[in-house]
Amino acid sequence: GRGFWLQSGIINDQALAITNQAGLLSVQDLCLMVEHKRLAHLL
Repeated sequence: GRGFWLQSGIINDQALAITNQAGLLSVQDLCLMVEHKRLAHLL
């Protein structure tokens, strides 16, 4: 699938609404490294 990601500290609700409407998985204010470390123990 396709997605739209806004890095930690970036928040744009209008952009998320547009991308969600287009069928993309969308997240905002998210750091991939922080999430990776948080979830690494599940692997």
